[in-house]
Amino acid sequence: MLLNNWLDGRHENALPCKPTLDAERLNAETSKYTVMKKIILVMAAAVAFSLTASAQDTKAPVAKKFFMAVTGGPALPVGAFAAKDLNDNEEAGLAKTGYQMGLHFGYRTNSNLSVIAQVFYGKYGVDNTMFHEVGADMDHWQYYGILAGPALTVQAGKAKNVEIDFKTLAGWARVNSPLVKLSGTTLVNEDWSDALALQGGIDVRYTLSGNLFFFGGANYNYMRPKFKFDSILDEEPAEEVEQKIGFVNISAGIGFRF
Repeated sequence: MLLNNWLDGRHENALPCKPTLDAERLNAETSKYTVMKKIILVMAAAVAFSLTASAQDTKAPVAKKFFMAVTGGPALPVGAFAAKDLNDNEEAGLAKTGYQMGLHFGYRTNSNLSVIAQVFYGKYGVDNTMFHEVGADMDHWQYYGILAGPALTVQAGKAKNVEIDFKTLAGWARVNSPLVKLSGTTLVNEDWSDALALQGGIDVRYTLSGNLFFFGGANYNYMRPKFKFDSILDEEPAEEVEQKIGFVNISAGIGFRF
């Protein structure tokens, strides 16, 4: 929609209980020696139990609930964002395959539920075929933002060294529309716009060694920013238009638990 406006104008112009001593169960005629012997035996058993439990806790690894990963990979535009012909689809974004980088954070609240957050940046080149026909050129689409939300976490593998997150995230993105030039002269100014960002997909964490893991993911993303269409060819005030942006990003990287 955003790009077609310019071309149209161009062509047309459970808790443990604390043990208690039930005095009523003691035999009043029991000798003082016998009572003390029983108390000593109970205390010895309690100490032995505490030492055993302490030793077991020392041997058991402490579960790491927090994790972080640095990732990157290709981003594949889909739908209107990937369309290349403005004559057939006025909402065509002309976007080519781009890339996205991210910093992922997570917290395992329990064995099957995690909270995920992600900071990201992405950029796409533009297919200029139609614009070159009229002697114009566009630069790129780009964005950055933050996402957060819940994830269902499943462990796999014989040693449970694989964790799979099924996640649904939402957040904010700042999106940049392309700059359009003709023979070095700016015809349509770029614009930055805020938008709701949505993401759904799967992430996988495979333990490499200790707390170090390999990260992989495949996610679908969607945004609908609105831009001000500001062209030097138009004498009227800038028009606000909406651009549908959908893409699938494939990511890989390295992370660690802490």
